[in-house]
Amino acid sequence: MRTILVLFALLITGNTVMAQKYPQKFSLQQCLDFAINNSYATHKANLNVSEAGYQINEARSNVLPQINASGGFDHSLVLPTTMLPGELIGESGTQIPVQMGSKNELDFGISVEQVIFSPTLFTGIKIAKNNQELQRLRAAMTKEEVIFDVSNAFYDILNSMQELDNIN
Repeated sequence: MRTILVLFALLITGNTVMAQKYPQKFSLQQCLDFAINNSYATHKANLNVSEAGYQINEARSNVLPQINASGGFDHSLVLPTTMLPGELIGESGTQIPVQMGSKNELDFGISVEQVIFSPTLFTGIKIAKNNQELQRLRAAMTKEEVIFDVSNAFYDILNSMQELDNIN
């Protein structure tokens, strides 16, 4: 058990020494690309732009024709029986059993609705388009903020490294 722990510790320290021997240097463009591609804020902003596009499609769909269909099928094992008075066929005072209806019944219906003019729907589409444009601007602003923050950090590190070289 102890030998496994010692080997594990040597393995970990060997990797850290190797990592510190050969430091990898990144350019500003590499840092910016990495930050933009992996930033939570930029991903969220891009998702908001996509969501705004879906909201436009949803608003437009209300202007399209609405088609509703319904159907039903009934299969009667036993037809309903109705008792009719015998006077209908000349037998007074008696009741005549008569089965009415059909054994199988199929109902089907289709309705189509079309909005001709609705100011609220057209206003909703305009609002959704404005929202999408706002989300695009926010996404661009978020990307610029990430670039600004990474650039500041990059140049601060370069400045610190230069000061350290000057001190040495």
